[in-house]
Amino acid sequence: MLTATEIAYGEPIQHIGGPIEPIALAKAMEQVAGVTSYLETAVSPDAQWVAWSQSTLPANQGYYVFLPNPRGSAGFGEKFKRANVKDMGGAGCADLLSYYGENGIDEWLIPYFGASVYDDPAVYAKSSPITFIKHVHTPTLLIVGDSDVESPPPQSYEYWHALRTLGVKTELVIYPHEGHEFSDPAHVLDRSQRIVNGFDENMPPSPKSQ
Repeated sequence: MLTATEIAYGEPIQHIGGPIEPIALAKAMEQVAGVTSYLETAVSPDAQWVAWSQSTLPANQGYYVFLPNPRGSAGFGEKFKRANVKDMGGAGCADLLSYYGENGIDEWLIPYFGASVYDDPAVYAKSSPITFIKHVHTPTLLIVGDSDVESPPPQSYEYWHALRTLGVKTELVIYPHEGHEFSDPAHVLDRSQRIVNGFDENMPPSPKSQ
């Protein structure tokens, strides 16, 4: 139940570009010390976190959910947002070089990277998770809608294939008729349950948080 979750807004964390104010979710804030944490990082370069249902479910299952509004997120002005220019993480995009030609919203890429992938591929490779894939050892669940034009399925497939080849525990789930935001309630529920199950299997919550 959503009412079982407490929400707290943390003290600003100093970071490149300015302070970052995190949001935390838990069943009981006074009991979070030593509790298994669940970190959510925003995908969109200027996204801003709010407490939403996909984050609330793990909190109600005993996890401490930490949502740090990342460097470059919205709500802190233009200077803060520009901290991502030519130095952006690639969450949701395994390979920004191939992503450039696959996604349906590529107009945002040049303002952030300064050039197209055809003119400066190195700046895209620097922010591509696939570049650093051999450093990944964490069990990974990849979830995507088959009609997602913002984070196209081939990106998830490429990352899944690389992890599987390197012997890292991984699972890929592709939902039919879903875009970047899921609309089918059954898919929304299934996605949330898969996320919780993944944590239960690989990093279960501490007994005292149950």
